[in-house]
Amino acid sequence: MAFPYQTVLYDLDGTLIDQFNVIYRCYSYALSTLSLPVPSRKTVVETVGGSMEVTMTHFVDAKNHKKAVRLFREHFQKIALDEVSVLPGVAGVLANLHQKNIPQAVFTNKNGRAARLVCQHLKLTPFLQAIVGTNDTAYRKPQPEFTRHILQMVKATPENCCLVGDSPFDIKAGKAVGMAVYGVETGTHCREALQLAGASEVYATLPEWYQALSKGIPHKEEIVR
Repeated sequence: MAFPYQTVLYDLDGTLIDQFNVIYRCYSYALSTLSLPVPSRKTVVETVGGSMEVTMTHFVDAKNHKKAVRLFREHFQKIALDEVSVLPGVAGVLANLHQKNIPQAVFTNKNGRAARLVCQHLKLTPFLQAIVGTNDTAYRKPQPEFTRHILQMVKATPENCCLVGDSPFDIKAGKAVGMAVYGVETGTHCREALQLAGASEVYATLPEWYQALSKGIPHKEEIVR
């Protein structure tokens, strides 16, 4: 059976890659340098998704926000590629859809330059038509203007495109323009949070999502294990 979408958009962190150790180290560095309390890794993971600048507001006041963002970015540039990996099975999914001539793109609240650097390092770039993040536009997920921007870039419409992500920000970004959005449990949020945000369906991993949709099975409970 043919794959049901003509274009696929992916979130990056927690959907295609695991870079959370680096991200947590950068928050720890920024906050400790400013002599501020450092939250647990679990707290940071549960808070990210709305871009680093937004997440930082949960841990610093307005007075320290600009400094903390600068410290994060400086440290990230030094250690960005130290502990980053492609999530299991992801490269295979991207390769299979690429072979089917289905355009794919990364649509992330990660800084766009950092997203492109990581995708290049992990050899994901050849599978992707575009890699768009915050600071590439004036918008961020879940603002509908940001979603419309990436759709225009890849020449897709909400009707023939879907989005896959691991956080409510992803779900809301797709739903804001009437797009089908699928959740995966490999990142920051649990199944219940993704369902509550309005995910079309939630899968344990990206390969499971691909297997289900390739067989024309939209609901996880119908998958034969």
